[in-house]
Amino acid sequence: GRALRSIPFLKTILIVYVWVVVGTVLPSRLYHIQPLNYSLIVWEHAFFIAMLAIAFDMRDYEQDLKERIGTLPTILGEERAKYAAIVLGPLAVITAINISLEYGVSLAVADFSAMMVLFRSPSLKTSKLFAYFTDGLILVRLFLVWWAVNS
Repeated sequence: GRALRSIPFLKTILIVYVWVVVGTVLPSRLYHIQPLNYSLIVWEHAFFIAMLAIAFDMRDYEQDLKERIGTLPTILGEERAKYAAIVLGPLAVITAINISLEYGVSLAVADFSAMMVLFRSPSLKTSKLFAYFTDGLILVRLFLVWWAVNS
């Protein structure tokens, strides 16, 4: 049998799927969010997490190349993968604004922050701060949404 890691893009798809379920599907079910908003929230979160997952794939480029793991950077190259990920940013922002203004603005701040991490990724890639910036964005996003909902 073929190892799951050898299936192109599976690593990124699984990361996005798990984070979307944990970050949106479960909370949306818990708080009974309306169907239209629910699908927009899921898509926005998927775009956001995909940006971060691609940033991590760029960080792991050398190791993934050695292990023949098919990620966007190992298949398209780091520069093209970076720009593909950055394209997800405006999609996330547009989707966020269509959810609601207060919720959308807080999400857009996190989405723009993720795009900045991607723009800076070559210099952050070798830094220990890289993981703090990318993982930290998930916490920043959580705080911004909490603040928007409770203000």
